[in-house]
Amino acid sequence: MRDIKSYFPLRRDTIGTLPSFSLIELHFNIPDHVINHPTIQRMTDLCTDMVSIGNDLYSYNAEYVSPFQDNKVKANKGTGNPATTKTTISSQLS
Repeated sequence: MRDIKSYFPLRRDTIGTLPSFSLIELHFNIPDHVINHPTIQRMTDLCTDMVSIGNDLYSYNAEYVSPFQDNKVKANKGTGNPATTKTTISSQLS
């Protein structure tokens, strides 16, 4: 099971937000030097993290009964009551 430091970099590549962001960037014709700016890259990472946390909270009940481990809620708490676990994780993230 991954710890939180190794979880988020991997999850950023698996959640599917980056292709969506690329399509948005194309629509607005944003220059590469803006897209590649460290502040924009950090904002992209944080937005992707928020989407992955929300997705993991939302999908926890379904993944609770499966062997799938790419869910931070499940990976962090293992086998607890889904409702209690979601509340605990939510409070840790805020």
